[in-house]
Amino acid sequence: MRQIVGEMKNLIKKYLAEEPNESYRQEIMDLEKNNNTTELLKRLNGNWQFGTAGIRAKIGAGYTHFNSVSVSKIIYAFGLILKPESRISIGFDNRQYSRDYAHLAAQILKAQGHECLIFKNVIPTPVCAFSILKLKADAGIMITASHNPTQYNGIKIYNKNSIQIKYPQTKLIESKIKTAPNYLAIPKNNSTIKYIENFVYDSYISAITGFLKPSNYKKDFCIIYTPIHGTGTPFVTKTLNKVGFKNIHIVTPQAIPNGKFPTVEFPNPEEPSTLKLAIDLAKRINADLVLANDPDSDRLAVWIKNKVLTGNEIGILLANHLIETRAKSKKKLLVISTLVSSRMLSKIAKYHNIAYSETATGFANMAHEAFVREIDFNEKFLFGYEEALGYCVGNTVRDKDGIAAAVAFAQLFSKLYSENKTILEELDRLYLLHGLHVTDSWYLISSNSSKDILTEVDLVINKNSSVLKLIKRRSEIKGLLTYSGNNKLRLIIRKSGTEDKIKFYAEITSYPKSRIELKTQIDLLNRSLKQTKKLIINIINKEIESVYI
Repeated sequence: MRQIVGEMKNLIKKYLAEEPNESYRQEIMDLEKNNNTTELLKRLNGNWQFGTAGIRAKIGAGYTHFNSVSVSKIIYAFGLILKPESRISIGFDNRQYSRDYAHLAAQILKAQGHECLIFKNVIPTPVCAFSILKLKADAGIMITASHNPTQYNGIKIYNKNSIQIKYPQTKLIESKIKTAPNYLAIPKNNSTIKYIENFVYDSYISAITGFLKPSNYKKDFCIIYTPIHGTGTPFVTKTLNKVGFKNIHIVTPQAIPNGKFPTVEFPNPEEPSTLKLAIDLAKRINADLVLANDPDSDRLAVWIKNKVLTGNEIGILLANHLIETRAKSKKKLLVISTLVSSRMLSKIAKYHNIAYSETATGFANMAHEAFVREIDFNEKFLFGYEEALGYCVGNTVRDKDGIAAAVAFAQLFSKLYSENKTILEELDRLYLLHGLHVTDSWYLISSNSSKDILTEVDLVINKNSSVLKLIKRRSEIKGLLTYSGNNKLRLIIRKSGTEDKIKFYAEITSYPKSRIELKTQIDLLNRSLKQTKKLIINIINKEIESVYI
């Protein structure tokens, strides 16, 4: 192991001089004492970069971890790019130190001359995004790491239009973080906090129910809801109640906000085990529908009678439902998805003669696209989704919103239930109408944080292309690898913008002409996709040391 010398000693000295948390100071001193240069480099030598949904990192000691020192520099840098005396709405979820970081953000921004309005209690991310428009704020900050494990926290930043900031604003902030002063030298204003009033909560619920109006369909079926130890319970239950859904059972062990997420390994509803308690309760009381939000309530997972729906299945079901209920819109409707999501939404849009657009990954890209097209083409944004359980229903929130999506899905279920139809029957109908689109997504963990990991993956796939039966295609978006294969297979690979993962998105399509043929094709294509997935995982796992299952 290398000795700690020169520049590293200076970094340690600099950090210890500004870190106010004694336990974090001790953590760095212990690493120095043990001559752990590898970990010290990770902790002290790196630059903050925005991912697909803000900035996230592990909580702990060091310039590259989340703590008061790093949060202060990020917020200070953001404050510098705002116009003078900006009004900023600040929210926080129930993660560890979220409240502390939110108040620290307010102190720094106030010292810079900005007006800060802060929520008094933990809130869902979509409520924070909504408050920017409601309060006519110039920007918004949400302290959250969304669905990441308990040891993470993060920051999402929104512009005055309630859209997450993107390049070039993110690059400008990143550059100013590098030159931010010592934590102790960053001015902080500890004057009286101005809290956001409760009317914003009611306005948010009214906005959702105003768009997703109550219907006369049957609503006596049983719904199970879980916030996965997060912020969603009061908002989801009140909103569902307001549109007529009363038979709602909450998963009690997960009902109260708890940043340690004691009943799940990962608070991510994409992980199958995360929904276990909700599904167990549903089976025990014979419930019809399970709705689950991640901790900051910007994602939605759905279970219906022995099946967890995929993000793409939820997305196309919601899109078609919303399109069919708003077919008489005066303006041309617009739906949006991302490149890694199913191509089926484009077919649905074409069938209904409405506008469709496809963007790079991340809701910042989708929201910006919707905003521009509403102005330039006079289109009316209706719905957008990404396969990772993110859905944007209307313009109540210009970001993914698991609460509005939960209500919309309950209404779809209600409509089908009243017609003695099921969700799976509706999916089959759409597949016969627009083509069968079988999708799968998975990930591999990457211990290599460098950007060249995708190059390694690309080399391995090309080397084994004859075995995998994949052909590389030119990708128009930087950071994506795209391949095609048998059965109209499309495979996209990207590095996660929020986690240490390499993500894979596969889709196979066919055009069955009958329900019997549809069932045969579903089984056939699923088997084909599983074989391809298994081969890819085994080959990459074997040939790239830094990537593992």
